[in-house]
Amino acid sequence: MSLSDIGFYPQALTLTFNSDVGPVVQRSPATGVAQDVQSFYVVQRWTGASWGTVTMQRHARRIEANQSSVQFPAVFIQPTSGTGDYRFTFTFHWFVAGTDTSLGDQIEVSDKVSDHVCVTSRRPCTSYAGYVTIGPIR
Repeated sequence: MSLSDIGFYPQALTLTFNSDVGPVVQRSPATGVAQDVQSFYVVQRWTGASWGTVTMQRHARRIEANQSSVQFPAVFIQPTSGTGDYRFTFTFHWFVAGTDTSLGDQIEVSDKVSDHVCVTSRRPCTSYAGYVTIGPIR
């Protein structure tokens, strides 16, 4: 996940979480029928006591019975706040296609220093295990 400042004059620079490609999600082994997968891309900010959701995107894809996986879209999220400690999570939930019958869920939390790559041009950015610290625009 890259963190960058994106903006073109006269737009102000905006903190942006982005990736070149989206996650590839495997089918649930619970059934061989078509499966619907819902995903939330979530940006969270440390409040001082817990991780609070700043913004999220919802995506849905179907894995047909003859497919083993599906590609989700690349990340491109611009949270409204721009300083503090942040982390990024993917949440996936599998269903029997066309129903609300759950096949399971999984949350992927960025937990390594290498999960975040800082490419900000005008603000300090430091990656730590599990989160990234973003400073104000200079």
